[in-house]
Amino acid sequence: MNASGTGLTDAVAESPVIETSTALLLIALGVLVFVIKAVADIRRDVDQIRVQRHACPAPERAKVTPVAEDELSSELKAVITAAVYVALSGTTGRILKISAPAVAAEWSLEGRRDVFGSHRPR
Repeated sequence: MNASGTGLTDAVAESPVIETSTALLLIALGVLVFVIKAVADIRRDVDQIRVQRHACPAPERAKVTPVAEDELSSELKAVITAAVYVALSGTTGRILKISAPAVAAEWSLEGRRDVFGSHRPR
């Protein structure tokens, strides 16, 4: 005991000291445990996503019946059919008719040409 009679200085003087290399080793082990746990959690999440993805039923293919009696090209019909298929994925649908726009649409196009022609580019 010291002069004051508490004995604290004796206890502090006798406490073990951790070396720097030992402290760094403990820190590195702690970081390693943290990284291993994070990787395990990520693997578990990926496995769950894989199970969910395989459990979902595949969407049914849309039934497409293109009409061949129009003046539209076969390439344009194929593009329209593909767009409808993508838009209806997961549901069933059927194309009844693919046709060119009606003659009345030409008047609206002419009106648009007039409006766009009246504007001056800057």
